[in-house]
Amino acid sequence: MPDQQPNNAELPIAIDDDETIVRAILTPWHINKKGDVKWQALKPQAEKSDLSVMRQRMGDGFCKDKAVDIGNGVPKNEYHGLLTVRADSIRKHNAQVTDSRDQFLGHADLDYQIVVPANDPPLEGDYKTLVDRIRSLLALTVFHRDPAPNAAGWSGPALRLDAEPAPNS
Repeated sequence: MPDQQPNNAELPIAIDDDETIVRAILTPWHINKKGDVKWQALKPQAEKSDLSVMRQRMGDGFCKDKAVDIGNGVPKNEYHGLLTVRADSIRKHNAQVTDSRDQFLGHADLDYQIVVPANDPPLEGDYKTLVDRIRSLLALTVFHRDPAPNAAGWSGPALRLDAEPAPNS
């Protein structure tokens, strides 16, 4: 059964702490050779402090189909699944998650408030703080490898996280 997607008026701008936030996981950027999600999956691009995520409230199928579209928009990317984390976990890591529906309805920004320097700098100062924050947040995510990556819609387990997961460490 397809997801019932909220419209602009039904989707609140405020993101509640218990809302599930979704990140598209693509290779070669987000998965290592063992098939595990790399911390870089949650790292903003150089000279930015934020990265694009989606609001699960739009529905699991919406998130999967949008992730596939995102992957198809960049050469050599391959969609593998969806990474989920609760908004309260993001906020506990001194980051913000805010609605950015000007990109598309259901889009949000995860902002660490620390800009990633250009050219892979040494791991020190603010950059070390940022990397530590990302790695710690990654431990509270759940990776949902897509059982049918080439099919439309989501056929895996529900993406909504009802409680903050225990760290993956």
